[in-house]
Amino acid sequence: MSASAGNLKVIREDNGGSNAGGQHEVYIDASTPGILEEDGTPYYDDGGANSYQLGTRAALTEAATLSGGERAQVTLAYFRKNNGKTTSAADTQLSVTLYFSDGSSTTFTFTPPGY
Repeated sequence: MSASAGNLKVIREDNGGSNAGGQHEVYIDASTPGILEEDGTPYYDDGGANSYQLGTRAALTEAATLSGGERAQVTLAYFRKNNGKTTSAADTQLSVTLYFSDGSSTTFTFTPPGY
């Protein structure tokens, strides 16, 4: 998968907690959930010290599996700027590309609303 988000530079998970969407740099909710853990540890209890660099292609730590016709929800959380501080991705155009084992890919682009 790869993702880009305007001037935002990295996604780094929150330390602690058991929420799947916040406990990984990227979480794909599907029949078999997929995750991206930049430290390579596919568990819910790591320290969250590593970051996913936006704009780079990364293999999932655990691959997602979708059933025929299934839609998956991709969660990206805890965006950060160069100074490392968490920032909102609201009103920022985001693009995510998922690459599949058959060699195909799909890209979706969206802009989260401001609050």
